[in-house]
Amino acid sequence: MSNIFLNKMLFVVEILVAEILCTCYLKKKRRFVWRFIGYLAISLAAGAAFPVFVNNFPYACFMFFFLFAVTVASLKLCYDEPWINVLFCGIAAYTVQHFAYELANLVLIAAVRNSAPIFGMYTTAPVDIINLTHEQIIYALIYVLFYYAVYGVFFVVFGKRIKKSERLVVKNWFLLLLTAVGLLVDIVLNSGYIYLSDGADVAAEIIIYSSNCLCCLLLLSVQFGQIRQKALETELGFVRKLWEQDKEQYELFKENMELLNLKCHDMKHQIREIGKGTHVPSEALAEIERTLTVYDIVVKTGNETLDTVLTEKNLRCNKNKIAFTCVADGNAVAFMSEADIYSLFGNALDNAIEAVMKIDDEQNRIIGLSVYSSGSFVTIEAHNTYAVDPEFVKGLPKTTKSEPTLHGFGVKSIKLIAEKYGGNMNISARGGLFNLSVLLPVPDVRLG
Repeated sequence: MSNIFLNKMLFVVEILVAEILCTCYLKKKRRFVWRFIGYLAISLAAGAAFPVFVNNFPYACFMFFFLFAVTVASLKLCYDEPWINVLFCGIAAYTVQHFAYELANLVLIAAVRNSAPIFGMYTTAPVDIINLTHEQIIYALIYVLFYYAVYGVFFVVFGKRIKKSERLVVKNWFLLLLTAVGLLVDIVLNSGYIYLSDGADVAAEIIIYSSNCLCCLLLLSVQFGQIRQKALETELGFVRKLWEQDKEQYELFKENMELLNLKCHDMKHQIREIGKGTHVPSEALAEIERTLTVYDIVVKTGNETLDTVLTEKNLRCNKNKIAFTCVADGNAVAFMSEADIYSLFGNALDNAIEAVMKIDDEQNRIIGLSVYSSGSFVTIEAHNTYAVDPEFVKGLPKTTKSEPTLHGFGVKSIKLIAEKYGGNMNISARGGLFNLSVLLPVPDVRLG
């Protein structure tokens, strides 16, 4: 068996494993098992049947790229994904395979201080796989071990970012093609060096393999940065949509509360007049007035917007038998926009209400809020009791809603608002008490 034949079959196996790791989370087509078997069969058959007429630099590059194209085309048969997603995974797989190859050879060359020792690859000399020397076996084991390690690290660091189609959203064809061109150039230059150099300069080979490894890592970072960037853009768009909804809800509630307060005030006045001319018991009139009083603005902070949002949440607390205490200086947050005030306090209290509603004992349903300024900073603190210890993901409490894709957007909205004003948000949960704290610097315009 010639080394070039062994090398092309080894390449096909390596690229197949890398592609399987990259695509395992994609949306599968019906009869996936049979399609997957066909994918393996076509790829392996192409590797075995590809003719080796000559063994030179241009033909070797064409052979590798052709075999890669066959595996990617076959891969599309298995997954119900757009072509750009399949190409994304294929290019990532090829980059990982190339990185593993470069790293394994780098380590072996540095260790033995000799040219690439894996079976004397890229030569026409036959190789006797049955009668390998102990040295060749050790080199082969090290080579396989490095591939296993690189593929494993890739899957942990990058692979799990490729989720099902709703998470893998690749829109930038230009950046994807630019990444592919970068990989192609790196592979061509590396192959050219291998075929055209005599391999005598070990130091030069170490430099070449090291630079190739760095190039592969850079390409992977750029490529997977697309997913991260798209996820952040989607998340930011969703938060902005929530802000717009909060703003509309605030305007509607404010209008309704003003009308309701006016009507309640008129009704209480009319009840008093009725009581003067009839024999309605005073206790009954007092009970009616108490019923109407619940719709008055019971939270007065000196900030109309804050009064509105706190009144809305206080009504919910009264309805659900939640003890809500509030000590707030509305003037302290006067520098914030109405929409931001409503969104920040609304999300904080909505999350608190959702948590305390899971407590069976109504006596333990407690929510507290304080807003105060100290020096050049404004502190907003909200606390509430809870029944079940919250689970945190990347420092933020994990949502308990049925839809996991809506993970913690209320808290993320609070965090973004805090950062918008140059502040920060901290969250803690211990001893049955959940604490949310937002620290905001007072703008210079207020200090002057």
